[in-house]
Amino acid sequence: MLKPFSPGWFLARVGEGTHLTYEMMRVGASGNDELWVPKDVSLKASARLALLKKVNIEHEITFSEYRKFQTDSRVVRTGEDP
Repeated sequence: MLKPFSPGWFLARVGEGTHLTYEMMRVGASGNDELWVPKDVSLKASARLALLKKVNIEHEITFSEYRKFQTDSRVVRTGEDP
């Protein structure tokens, strides 16, 4: 739980009771857990914009289907040989 704070010189004020949670999981090739990656991120917040308008936010993001990045590369020569 966060205490109230104002990012950006009073343009916004995040209210007390704001919650930000995240869950991590291990992934890797062939059961060899190689890397910690985000699984779920959840935000529940109230804020006041320009000290006039009150905004309530609830947002959840779920990450899945991670896979190992693979690429092929080759050197291509341009121009004439010296």
